[in-house]
Formats: sequence, structure tokens, C-alpha cells
Amino acid sequence: MKRIIFILTVVAVVGFLGCRRRDADSGRSSAAARELVFFCGAGIRPAVADIITAFEAEHDISIVTDYAGSEVLLSKIKLTQTGDLYMPGDKYYIAQADKAGMIEDSWPVFYWVPTILVKKGNPKNITSLDDLLGDGLNLGLGDPKACAIGRTTKQLLEKNGMS
Repeated sequence: MKRIIFILTVVAVVGFLGCRRRDADSGRSSAAARELVFFCGAGIRPAVADIITAFEAEHDISIVTDYAGSEVLLSKIKLTQTGDLYMPGDKYYIAQADKAGMIEDSWPVFYWVPTILVKKGNPKNITSLDDLLGDGLNLGLGDPKACAIGRTTKQLLEKNGMS
């Protein structure tokens, strides 16, 4: 798990380093030019919070971050017509933003790795998706209508004939 978080952190740092702006065209003041408005999916927060702090210190820039669900953030961007960076939890939202003509440039900086978490020692001996169909299990799944990992989970279950 620590290795996955480390990899996501490194990938996100690379993504931040690739960000670019068109300040000359925007006519903003120099103070505002030293500030980025970052709309970030809530599920990504643990992986990017420390990166943001380090990036701000290294580049003498302030990052104003709004964490929420990817759909909520996309709606907010559409309504306010603001923001410099958008990092949703699913490429679906990038496609929606692109369709609306809201994207100057995009690139993947991470990917979800759906994981089955079990109690220490795996007392129910869960080793595959099929094992989730057994009796006496309590499952926690993301809502496909509310979060990116919920949509991914739904797709995985459908793909495996388990929906």
C-alpha cells in the first residue's frame, strides 16, 4: 500500500511539473498570476496534499485547492468559469470537460487500482471477486452515481457478470 501511495505521489508531482498557463493572455495581476486554482477530486486528496505544499514552497506560488466529488467540481467550473487545474478521479469527467470545450491540455497523472481490503489475517479467505458472493460478508462499495471508484467498481462487477 505504501508503494502504491508513493507511486501515485511521484506521478502527481510529474503532472504538476507539466502544468502550464497562459498568463500573458489572461490580463491578470502579477499577484493573481502567482496563484493557481486547483479543483481536485476528494478521493485523490491524500495523494496530493503533501505534493501541493512542496510545490508551493519550491515555486513560490499559492495553490488554492477545492476538494470535492469530480462531478461537483466539474459543475462548479462550468458555472464559475474559473480554475487552472482540474484533477478528477475518473477520465469520464475529463471527457465531459473536453466535450464542453473547457480543456486546453490534459494528460494522465495517476490511475485507480481497485483493491479488495479484508480484515487482518483474511479470516473469510477472500482471494477473488467470486469470494465476495459468499454469505456473512459485509461489503463497502462506492456509489457509481457519486464517486469515480464506484463507477469503476460497477464496471468491474458487470464485466465479471456479477451485477
